[in-house]
Amino acid sequence: MAHIRQSIRDNAVTAVTGLSITGSNVFRSRGYPLGTNKLPALCVYTDSEVVEYNRLDRVRYIDCTVDIVIEAYGVRGPLRGPRRITSKCGHL
Repeated sequence: MAHIRQSIRDNAVTAVTGLSITGSNVFRSRGYPLGTNKLPALCVYTDSEVVEYNRLDRVRYIDCTVDIVIEAYGVRGPLRGPRRITSKCGHL
């Protein structure tokens, strides 16, 4: 069974897949560079996670907060490489 953090990230990827600008160019990581043939694209990843233990007796209450980051990359012209898209983020 996948960790809940991974399930949340996968749901975010599913939600942004198929946008008119990026289509299916949605990646779950930003660990390697994107080639110009993959642009425009979105990279979805988890940035940080905070765990707070609110109650530690017989019944534990744990609050978890995870930050999901969606980075958008586009092409300015042929062979110019990736740059962040700022004007098209209204779709997200």
